[in-house]
Amino acid sequence: MRHRRIAWLREPADGSDTFLTIPAETLLLAADEPLPQAARAALKDKVVILGGVLPDVDQHLTPLTSRSGETMPGALIHAHMLAELIDGRSVSQLEVDSPALRLGLAFLAGFGFLIGWRYRLKRKGILLSSLATIVILALDTLAFWQLRIIMPIVLALLAWFIGEFTGHWLGKWLGPRPARKMWVAQ
Repeated sequence: MRHRRIAWLREPADGSDTFLTIPAETLLLAADEPLPQAARAALKDKVVILGGVLPDVDQHLTPLTSRSGETMPGALIHAHMLAELIDGRSVSQLEVDSPALRLGLAFLAGFGFLIGWRYRLKRKGILLSSLATIVILALDTLAFWQLRIIMPIVLALLAWFIGEFTGHWLGKWLGPRPARKMWVAQ
């Protein structure tokens, strides 16, 4: 199954509707009246989606309406999807079962392990973790801004943390130890 994100359109700045919506009753009026003539002219050479905007049927919570708790009619969701296809816009997501994601997370954990091992005897862990977090956030932002790819940032940060933590503590446990004073006289 292919999981797909919708590249939603923002509401217009002037507060108008994103898509032209015409009630069916308007189109059923006599053809010689000005209102149906204007409505038909507005629909000329346009893609039309027919759907009901009923208060209790086919209503869905979407990213555009989740903050306010309102729902969006299914026909309007389909309009966003169709506009995305017509405009050629898209938003994709790296799925958890993606080989590219698994390889990237393994690389990130391995690199974190090497950094943790390298700096196991120095007090730079918080600085390096903070720097790594900033780099991961910057790469995630750049990937979405330029390529419209949503990356699982929590997994990336977790892979880095586990790798660095493991490298640090395994390095302290297995790595060379600084000279220590003997407790017992020889």
